Amino acid sequence: MTPEDAQSPLVSAWLKWARAVEHADALARATRQWQASGPHRYERREALSPFYERRLQVEWWLRVDHPVPPRLPVLVGDVLTNLRGALDHALWAAVRAHSGRPVKPNRVQFPIDTSERAFRAHAQELQRLVRAEVWQLVEKVQPFQLGEDATAHPLERLRWLSDVDRHRLAPVVEMMSTPLGPADVTAEPPVQVLSQWRTAGPVRDGDVLLQLVLRRPDDSTEVVLRPTFAVVPSLQVHDEPEEFTPLATALEAPKDWVLSVLGRFSSIMGLPHPDPASLEP
Repeated sequence: MTPEDAQSPLVSAWLKWARAVEHADALARATRQWQASGPHRYERREALSPFYERRLQVEWWLRVDHPVPPRLPVLVGDVLTNLRGALDHALWAAVRAHSGRPVKPNRVQFPIDTSERAFRAHAQELQRLVRAEVWQLVEKVQPFQLGEDATAHPLERLRWLSDVDRHRLAPVVEMMSTPLGPADVTAEPPVQVLSQWRTAGPVRDGDVLLQLVLRRPDDSTEVVLRPTFAVVPSLQVHDEPEEFTPLATALEAPKDWVLSVLGRFSSIMGLPHPDPASLEP
């Protein structure tokens, strides 16, 4: 008897998911510690045009004092590996329960496809190995079900990120700039804002986050400028198209989707959901 014969069929899948949650908690703690160190600051620069042009240009530059610690993308990879593994373990358990140990065990992998044609190719080999209800669930959660939005599906993002992580560190970028509306310009009398330009998306040390061009007042009027943007660490979640998501929330949806899939596998196979205490390290 092998170890997997001596335990509930889905226990390893649930343990993989629980391990992913443990790594996600460690990632959140490490991210908070890094952010508490004051990793970045903003440098304001002003430039007066010749008097006859009567313009004032103000820019805010990003300065990174403490880059993203290498541990963060490693922890991201740990989360991804265990979430992906949880799906593969669940399908393996379903195959064993329905048709016994497969002849080609290396081919038993939970498919995640943005193309229905690719999914049907997987079906030729896998569908007959599991109960019809199991395969219906596998098909129902496929990214291709979203059509043109397939790359935004949490499971597709999990697939893409876990594939990337096999060969290099997960693509955590230094910062992502998010505009929060127009800059606040206060003066009495009011001054004219000639132009306003800002960066949205990934930014690195030395990038300009916001540029304002104002009509220079005729006299020594005090002008108060309050920039409006947020800069947070982010994770690239796909490359077709290239998309970034704040690191704090990037893995929540894949984690929840995998949990949902495991729960439905348990129901279909007539297995109880595990006691949370049994999943603790």
